[in-house]
Amino acid sequence: MQRSTRIKLLLIVASITVLVRLPFFFHDVIDPDEGTFALMGQDIVDGNLPYDKLWDLKPPLLFYFFAATIAVFGKSIPAIRFSGLLCAFAAAWLIFLCAERLGGARTGFIAAFLFIITSTLSETGAGTVSEIIAIVPLTAAMLVMLKDKVGARDFFFAGFFISLACLIRLNLAYVALAGGLLLLSGRFLRPHAAFFTRICSYVAGGAIPLGLVFLPYVIAGKERLFSTAMIYAPLSYADSQMSMIGAMHKYICTAFEPRSLLVNFPVLACIACGAPRYFYRMKDFPDSTKSFMTMLAVFAGATAVSILKSGAAYEHYLIQLLPFATIISAFFLDGLLDTRWKPLVLLLSVLYLILPARQIALAYEPVVSRAMAGERLVYGASYEIAEYLKTANPGSKPVYFMGAQMAEWLLGVKPISKEATTPSNIGREYLMKALDGPSATTYSELAAILDKKPEFIVKPAVVYYLLAHPRASALLSEVLFMDYEPVRQIGKIVIYKRF
Repeated sequence: MQRSTRIKLLLIVASITVLVRLPFFFHDVIDPDEGTFALMGQDIVDGNLPYDKLWDLKPPLLFYFFAATIAVFGKSIPAIRFSGLLCAFAAAWLIFLCAERLGGARTGFIAAFLFIITSTLSETGAGTVSEIIAIVPLTAAMLVMLKDKVGARDFFFAGFFISLACLIRLNLAYVALAGGLLLLSGRFLRPHAAFFTRICSYVAGGAIPLGLVFLPYVIAGKERLFSTAMIYAPLSYADSQMSMIGAMHKYICTAFEPRSLLVNFPVLACIACGAPRYFYRMKDFPDSTKSFMTMLAVFAGATAVSILKSGAAYEHYLIQLLPFATIISAFFLDGLLDTRWKPLVLLLSVLYLILPARQIALAYEPVVSRAMAGERLVYGASYEIAEYLKTANPGSKPVYFMGAQMAEWLLGVKPISKEATTPSNIGREYLMKALDGPSATTYSELAAILDKKPEFIVKPAVVYYLLAHPRASALLSEVLFMDYEPVRQIGKIVIYKRF
């Protein structure tokens, strides 16, 4: 492909990404985890190590990403969404390059387009979530291996990129293992004389990001903190979740729910039809292309296993599968465009695009109306909560946020306790025990926080993560009744002030 054509395609992919994701810049909360990630990133900007003063279950590189965004762009929700847009664009272009090597530029463009649409309109995908960020190095790892001749340098960068992905989404460690076994087998093992070199290259590439992230803890003498955050707490979390079979059942049921079926069905249909064609056509391709297709299939399978093993079965976890789903779908659709089914495919594609076009138009509506009314473009309860507390609490007395982490970050205060960085973690006793010892409970942590006598308590109308802990829930109700009065309700958040 000529360079000028490639640049035009790059600009088209960038333009589509901006057009689709721009209206989601201005709403305060798309995924509540964004607020937690912003708090963790801010803490790094303030000079602390991840997990030292604040704590969340995710790997450290995710928080460094948010810290970099805050350091460059300042305290701004649109800036966080812009960094997510950059990740979505980078992932889309890498997907284009992977699919192009399999089926040509048209296949690549279809795959990139499908990724932009499906990732943005999937649950919380329009936000800057860990899945969107991790897809970038994960796809880059695949791309460096899509070559006819793979050398030690390619193994090094494959290990490097997969390690980056794991330090953003820890479940992708399964992909690191499966990818390593694949890359070190089959045609990649020949000549055998290079076997040891390639193993060392892959391991060395993977060790560098891990070593750089771990080094500050060694210097600070806090290796135990790192191992707790990266090993013990995640294992405790995974052990407490549902089985792989249970997670698979939940995902299948979710995919066919009426609220998401219209979005999911076309992609599911393309995968269902495209996967058999994908493997059937392998025999018609040269050996190098067969290896590419095998590698993509193994990466997809390992990613699927890693999602199921995480057990929580949240819908947005499936975003990690979109690179593979869109490439297989594009491979299938592009093949149909060269057959007598082309008119039907084009018609169905236009009909399918009506739904995302409508959703994107609805997302633009409040932004356009606010612009026409001369109001600020950013909106949402987080801004109102932060502004109210800034006025009502000029002395910056302690505030306990039981939700609304984004407002907490905008206000510029630190969480009242390390464990309350993600408020719902208090409801997970297995995490409390991993952090604070076997005697820690939801009740003891909540009691310790309330003993600090926060001036304000910012809580959802229903604190869902305390429903399974009646003793802790009763304690909260008692303290609110005895010592606090509700002074403001903003959306679903109630603000209580101490007498």
